[in-house]
Parts: sequence; structure tokens; C-alpha cells
Amino acid sequence: MRYDLTRPLGPDTPRWPGDPAVRRVEVSRLDPGDPASYALSRLALSTHSGTHVDAPCHVIPGGADAGSLDLDVLCGPARVLDLAGRGPWIRAADLDGAEGAVRVLLRTGGEAGLAPDGAARLLALGIRLVGTDALSVEPGPDLPVHRLLLGADPPVLLLEGLLLAGVPAGDGRLLCLPLRWPGADGAPCRAVLESPGPAG
Repeated sequence: MRYDLTRPLGPDTPRWPGDPAVRRVEVSRLDPGDPASYALSRLALSTHSGTHVDAPCHVIPGGADAGSLDLDVLCGPARVLDLAGRGPWIRAADLDGAEGAVRVLLRTGGEAGLAPDGAARLLALGIRLVGTDALSVEPGPDLPVHRLLLGADPPVLLLEGLLLAGVPAGDGRLLCLPLRWPGADGAPCRAVLESPGPAG
């Protein structure tokens, strides 16, 4: 079974305070009576709109951009951890279920951030990608978790704004394909989880 983890894009897409709303502007309209007509739209959106990947250059000078992200990190085995109700912070002690995983998707109910000690534990476990159903892996302006994970060698990529409600905890295969956007600090993506098993 496949679960679409991607938020629909549109004017009602939740966004970080201060980020621009997603807009689609009609440039030309398909006219059933005109065989030469076609539909065309112009998009206006943030690089961090909806479900998106943060590139290291979001917070790390000289870090990789969204056009050069490693698909081998973005796609592969992933584990959904049910951490709903653990907020406001997910700490190291909450992450026992991450052992042995390469990619973890944190189902928090959209209300919990990853504490620095939780991020340090994931880094020590060799996690390469951290996903969350929150708009950001951490609230607040200083972004220490972003800097710790995206600044690691190799960087731990961040996948934010996932739809994880109804997705069972356990292991599956993540397919995450961000827009190939050279120079960008992040990019919207389509994220799908294939056939997750029951929690072990």
C-alpha cells in the first residue's frame, strides 16, 4: 500500500509565519471552442511551501543546495515513529524506536519540535533523514537543530510538513522527490511511503 505524505498546495496550505502564501495565477485559459488554446498557470510560492526538504544551505554557509541533494538519502527504507502527545519537545529518551533505522519520520500530531538532545541522538545513530509532520522540525528563530543536522558531515536532510495522520508506525520505503532547483535553500517535494509494516 502507498501513503501520500504530501500536503496539497494552494492558498490554504499551512505556512510558517511570515512565509508567502501559495498562489496560482491563470496565464491562459483552455477554450473548448478554440483548438489552438491551452491552459497555463504561473506559480508563486516559498521554497519551503507545503511538504518540502530543507537543503543544507538553508542555514549552513556553503552547504549543498536543493539542486544537488542526494536521491539515495531521499529514497529508501524509513521508519514512522508515533510520538504524538510527547510535545512540546521530542527528546533523546523518546527516540528508542529509531535504533537501526536510516530515515525516521516523526508523527507528532504536528505540535512537537525535536529538542537538541533528540537531534544529537539521531545523529549518533547514523540517521540520514529526519521527517516531521510539523511545519518545522523545531519552533523558534535560532534553529539549533537545523544547524546541527544540516551541518553534519554528511548532512542529515530535513523533510518537513508531512501528512502522517493515518499512517501506521513501523517500517516502509520512502520516496521523496524535491524539485531540482539549483541554488535554492529548500524545495517542495512529493513524498510517498510504500507498504509500512506494523510497529515492532
